[in-house]
Amino acid sequence: MKKFAYILIFILSIINLKAQELEQAQRFLKLASSFIFAGETDKANANYQKAKEILSIEISKHPNDWRVKYWSAVADETLGYIYLKLGNVDLSKLSFETALKKYQTILKFQDNSPEAIKMIINKIDENGIVINNLSNSSSKIVNLDNTKKISGNFILPKNTESFSCINCNLKELPSFLLLDNNIKRIVARNNKIKQFYIPKSNKLVYLDLSNNKIKSLEGDFKDLPNLEYLDLSNNSLKTLPINILSLKNLKILNISKNQVPFSYVKTLIQGLPNTLIINDNYIIAPDENQDESGAIEGE
Repeated sequence: MKKFAYILIFILSIINLKAQELEQAQRFLKLASSFIFAGETDKANANYQKAKEILSIEISKHPNDWRVKYWSAVADETLGYIYLKLGNVDLSKLSFETALKKYQTILKFQDNSPEAIKMIINKIDENGIVINNLSNSSSKIVNLDNTKKISGNFILPKNTESFSCINCNLKELPSFLLLDNNIKRIVARNNKIKQFYIPKSNKLVYLDLSNNKIKSLEGDFKDLPNLEYLDLSNNSLKTLPINILSLKNLKILNISKNQVPFSYVKTLIQGLPNTLIINDNYIIAPDENQDESGAIEGE
């Protein structure tokens, strides 16, 4: 009986040690993802290497354990993101394809754990769009229309100039767009965005945020000196920042189906004489005045 107890304790200690090693590898991979998102590829690669070293040992010890195989696939996927961030499309494709094959191998096991299948499905839901569209990663156009969920790890191809995400259930504009200065065209209509932070970009010329729930615009339109088209229609705006008048290259401004007072529409017409301003039929209120913050508010 004691012998059996010792064996059981030994087995449990091995299982516990393996779990600890996998948790450590998982932590390194999460750190790598955070550094990728921050653009610190050297730190991302350092953490990836640490995770890969642990996983290589675990694979040699437990070649048939699906958890080890799963995190090995995640490591390959992480490497793909690193290469993609560095602009090396060929190596990123190779890494993503390697990860995808490993995921597929896990799913083919006859007596597989439901937990394994669930984890892989979640991974595909979060990041599968990158793998599926990687063949187009050299394209200048990225279209994610009707995508239910966009991963925070998503990295735009280096040459992307146009990004579309219509009906994606977005509550805010993805942060990777705010960090990318090569984007010329952003279409994010039919979402659930409530607050919009004006990005800094010398190249952005087209911005469509129509059919959202935007109540406020934060930042300075001076940071978008070459913007030519701005669609803010069908939102919940009651005020617009006065610095919108700095958009001297703006050709079309659509603010219809909001609650912006007509007095400010007149200010826009006067301050942007070369801009076609699309607005509703407003009722002029005698007490509509400019507030101290430099914006005009509605009732």
